[in-house]
Amino acid sequence: MMQEELIADVESLHVIQDIDALQQCGINASDINKIKAAGICTVRGLKMITKKRLCEIKGISEAKVDKIKDAANKLGIAVLF
Repeated sequence: MMQEELIADVESLHVIQDIDALQQCGINASDINKIKAAGICTVRGLKMITKKRLCEIKGISEAKVDKIKDAANKLGIAVLF
């Protein structure tokens, strides 16, 4: 495989997933809206933000953050395979 083809294959894995996809994993729509209001609109963005920052969002508890982060990680894996 040529290097250009390999790069194109890797780049195709970088799919932008809207944060609404978290509903597939059981995350409440109202919690998703709170996260969106904080400026986080993609699953990748959610995965990159710290747990501490997510806990600062009004109405998002530490337990919810753990559940949300787990869901985001599952969605990220689903894209790759």
